[in-house]
Amino acid sequence: MQFVQGYKCNQTTLSILDNQEKADNPVQLMDAFVDKLNLTKPGFDK
Repeated sequence: MQFVQGYKCNQTTLSILDNQEKADNPVQLMDAFVDKLNLTKPGFDK
C-alpha cells in the first residue's frame, strides 16, 4: 500500500497582517474603520 507524502505539521509561521498588506489595500480602510467603532456600547469587550 502506498502512502501520500504530506507536509510537516510541526512548523509554525507567525506573521502580522499589517506586514502582509500594502498601505493602499482596502483591508487597511476596513481595519481603521473597525478600530474607530465604539464596540463597548453594544456589549463587546476585548
